Amino acid sequence: MTRKDYKAIARALHEVYSDPEADRDDAASNDFNWIVNNIADVFAADNPLFDYTKFKDAVYTGKGT
Repeated sequence: MTRKDYKAIARALHEVYSDPEADRDDAASNDFNWIVNNIADVFAADNPLFDYTKFKDAVYTGKGT
């Protein structure tokens, strides 16, 4: 995968995360965080230069996407 792919996926996850109509409880938030972490693990296994911090920042803040 390429940086472009990582950014596109982070952007899609950010859209889900920042949806103002989503009614999330603690369990849903924990599930979302689990998904983000597991996706990041797959990307890191694919690319040793993958940066967890940048990816998570892009997911949770929308920066870098």
